[in-house]
Amino acid sequence: MPDQPDRIEHPFGPTEEESVISLIIDKPELFTAIGMYLKKEHFQKAECRFVYGLIEEQYAEHTIIPTRSLLVDLAARNLKADDDIADYVIELVKKDSDPREMPIIRDTLLEWVRGKAYGLLFSEASFSAYEQGDYEKIEEIVEDAQKITDTSKQGLIFFDNIDKIFEEKVEERFTSGFQALDSVLNEGGPTRGETLVYMAPTGVGKSIMLVNAGVANFYQGRKVLHITLELSEHKTQLRYAGVFTDLKVNKERYKNKAAFEGRLRKIKNSGAGDLRIYQFPPDEISVNHIYTLLEQLRRLYSWKPDVIIVDYLELMRPRRKSDDKEYNTQKNVSTELRGLGINTETYIITATQTNRSSNEGADKDGNGGPIGIEKVAESYGKMMATDYVVSINQSKSEYNGRGPEDNNQGYLRLFVAKNRNGEKFKTVNCTVNYNTFKVKEDTSSPVI
Repeated sequence: MPDQPDRIEHPFGPTEEESVISLIIDKPELFTAIGMYLKKEHFQKAECRFVYGLIEEQYAEHTIIPTRSLLVDLAARNLKADDDIADYVIELVKKDSDPREMPIIRDTLLEWVRGKAYGLLFSEASFSAYEQGDYEKIEEIVEDAQKITDTSKQGLIFFDNIDKIFEEKVEERFTSGFQALDSVLNEGGPTRGETLVYMAPTGVGKSIMLVNAGVANFYQGRKVLHITLELSEHKTQLRYAGVFTDLKVNKERYKNKAAFEGRLRKIKNSGAGDLRIYQFPPDEISVNHIYTLLEQLRRLYSWKPDVIIVDYLELMRPRRKSDDKEYNTQKNVSTELRGLGINTETYIITATQTNRSSNEGADKDGNGGPIGIEKVAESYGKMMATDYVVSINQSKSEYNGRGPEDNNQGYLRLFVAKNRNGEKFKTVNCTVNYNTFKVKEDTSSPVI
């Protein structure tokens, strides 16, 4: 057995130490990012220190992380049967990672390792390099620290996974809000890491569509985070209440308080999904604020969304502003939103404006061809990073058809303007109730 280590920093608690070992065995790619900084001496529990030492030795000699079964054999050869920690070592090696712990332990581990990596900037070697003008050495320290990340979730060995081509459910499917639209988008609906954009002129129903999409994903059992930069939290909540209950949310709601509460209580107790709404000032937040919010939700409430809705794209600002051109600004925001979806394994739904010429070619009632992707406002570049773009089309007659006899109902046409995987230029007809903000597919009208 190795000697007891000298007094040194022990950054993790006893349970965390065991989870770190399990995580490294299950995610060997992670060791390549942390092995330079995390040493066996940083573990306080003897069995954790012993197992991590075996991992270090095997990686130094063979540049591989041994499997659990191999670690059991290695431990048996290096421990005596009557050793005090023998049983604990075998138990630790056989312990699988807990899926509920993995994200927390991974982030805690990476945060600590990054701190150690950046801390090298304050070492004697770093100060010496600075005094000697060896700035490349300092840049190297920063670059090494920036490279510390978890890449274990990426990568597919193609020829070892041929069967996945024929698995219909290899990817988790989400909903656009409408079953007919899902049948066109990605052969059954968007997946984690993908972005859906609803595109429409001002006042046609982008925010309404986002709320309906949020409700549909809630009913699929998803946790939905709705970030509004346009409407207040209260107004957004009202729209959700209308869509959830199919009750009017105008002044008549005060007379129907019991009905609202009863229906919403039943929906809450159904155990379907969850919904949280946050409002931010327009043009004052970037994806950095969303990352921070996600971290707060994780740490304070152990809550992680499956779906992030942003209302809407143009009201955000990019992380870093390279110039003042609106084209690049909006393109950067769009790219960063998609990156947010990939990094957090969430499905992103947002909206964007069309330009002023989006209704060109229409007749006096606004009847014309559907709005295509070329009609997006300001920056066509923002459409490059998105996976799916659906334009919301409505003529004056379709809007003005609303009235008491129609229960304040209008009509919308959803046109698939961009589809990374599936058919484009398909149209789904819908009705919208402006009393409840509920949008429904017109099942009497097929997808065309």
